[in-house]
This record gives sequence, C-alpha cells and structure tokens, in this order.
Amino acid sequence: MANLRIPPALVLVAIVFLAGCSDAAARHTAPTERPPAGHATPTGDAEPTIPPDAVVVASETDAARDAYAAWIGAQDDFLTAQYTATSLRTLADRSSDEVYTALQWRLSGFTADGIVQRGRHEIPRFRTLDPKDVEVPADYAMAITPATADVAARACLDASAVEYVDLEGAVLGRPTALQEIDLLFTADGPGGALVVAYAGSAGGEACG
Repeated sequence: MANLRIPPALVLVAIVFLAGCSDAAARHTAPTERPPAGHATPTGDAEPTIPPDAVVVASETDAARDAYAAWIGAQDDFLTAQYTATSLRTLADRSSDEVYTALQWRLSGFTADGIVQRGRHEIPRFRTLDPKDVEVPADYAMAITPATADVAARACLDASAVEYVDLEGAVLGRPTALQEIDLLFTADGPGGALVVAYAGSAGGEACG
C-alpha cells in the first residue's frame, strides 16, 4: 500500500477542507410566537429591542457556520465511504471552484491509497471575524484574499473521534484532536449562498 499521506490540511481535509454536519438543520427549531420588539410582554415588561446590526451579524454567523458544517460533513461522508450524490453535490455547492478542484485531488488520493476515515468531525465553537484578522499564507495558490472575501470566520474543529484506517481496519493515524481553523467565504454559491474559499490553520491547537 502507498505511504499514508495525511497533509496538515487534511485534518481539515485538504488545506483544511473537511466539511459540514448532515444534522446542521437540527440546530434550527420552529419559531415560537413572540410579541414585536419593544412591546409589553404578558408580565408587563418591555421586550428588549435587538439592534439591527446584531441581527445581521447573527444571521451572517449562522450562514457561515452552516456552510462550513455542510462542507465538513460532506467530506466526512466521502472519507467514511458513505458518500452519496447528495454529499458530492454539497461539496461542489459549498466550495469555490478552486477549492473544489483541490478537494477532488486530495480526496481521490485517499481513495487511491485505500485510506478510510472512522468517526466524524464536530464544530464546538464558531465565530465570525474581521477579514483583515485572517492571515492567508503568501504561498497560498488560490485567488481569494481577505480583501475579496464576503465573510471571515474562525472555527474550532474537533477531530477527537476521527482516525484513519486501511481497508483491513488497521489504524494508520489520527489527526490533531482540536484545531482552530481560519475561514474565508464568498457569496458565490447557488442563490448567493456562502462557499468556502479558504480554510487554513489559525495556529492554535486548543480552541481556547
């Protein structure tokens, strides 16, 4: 069997391309009836008004987290040999063209080497950033820059349940359990949805 190749970005699968949880929708619950902001509640207390900027930031964070979760989950599907037409479509829809090309190369390399993933990634923490706080390596070969990104974020990627095995089930290696990942998104997906255009280590391993 070919030598095990787990690039530093494969924990993040390919430049940190490892994407989104199939249960992302479970985070969204049905809305409950609430009185309009600023109106009195049944207890007589005024409902606090949420600043419009805070609503925009929360919505942007949710959209970015959902995009990253979908992206990581689809890669988990592929590497655990549970890939479907839906997961492959998700990879295409949630990646920039350049990232998708790199992903295809990386993932096909795992398949050719007979490497299978056991376990799935989690995203315990996620927050949006000012794009200027993301440092893209000078030798990064893709066109995205913080200046051209629509949204930037930092995620804690938990791979503590993940290991890589050969076709006989022998363990070949394990990724770093916790890593902080910097992300850049552009609104180039279907209907203007966010896509992952950069994912790279933020330099932290504890997700503090």
